[in-house]
Amino acid sequence: MENKYGRIAPSAGVPTDKIKFEPPVDIAHNVTVYAGSEIGKYTYINVGSVIYGGVSLGRYCSVGRSVEIGAAHHPVDYLSTHPFQVARSLFMKDPDYASVERKAWRFHRKTHIGHDVWIGAKACIMSGVTIGSGAVIGAGAVVTKDVEPYSIIGGVPAKLIKKRFPDEVIAELLEVEWWDIPMSKISKLPFDDIYSCLVALKKIKSEKSLFPA
Repeated sequence: MENKYGRIAPSAGVPTDKIKFEPPVDIAHNVTVYAGSEIGKYTYINVGSVIYGGVSLGRYCSVGRSVEIGAAHHPVDYLSTHPFQVARSLFMKDPDYASVERKAWRFHRKTHIGHDVWIGAKACIMSGVTIGSGAVIGAGAVVTKDVEPYSIIGGVPAKLIKKRFPDEVIAELLEVEWWDIPMSKISKLPFDDIYSCLVALKKIKSEKSLFPA
């Protein structure tokens, strides 16, 4: 269904008044996005994915099917891993449950996904993680630690497989920040030649009219 945010499927659970959008975005069927999340321009989220509260997704992100981003942390050094010790959201009609003196805990910590990040199907990214721009998260990966920009990672737990480009190219891409340039300015770039792209992007970025004072 097209609206001011882009396209949001009717079956998606998206409280649009409680999410920060930079349209257009594309959210597929049976996606759940919790309040307090942010979704950047041209990002799409595929069928069945869950984006928890406190997650920020940058521009041009590709989120595969059945992905979870910002998955909860439960206490592992408390008496129990069950939320009865820390949360009042369950079983509150039971007087014993309601009477518990709860301890401080945060299930969903701030999670930051940079720009141009591709997250493969059924990947799980724990809350509190930062994924650098340009990274690739392999299908089925479980990400428990921060990921460097332009890294390709995979596995359980996820580990570095390789970098997408040489370090000097990555540094230039991060400096030029192509995702901030209007799409109309980059529509004719030689996308399949990263070195030619960088030359063109630097020239575009130097145009004073692009970013008026």
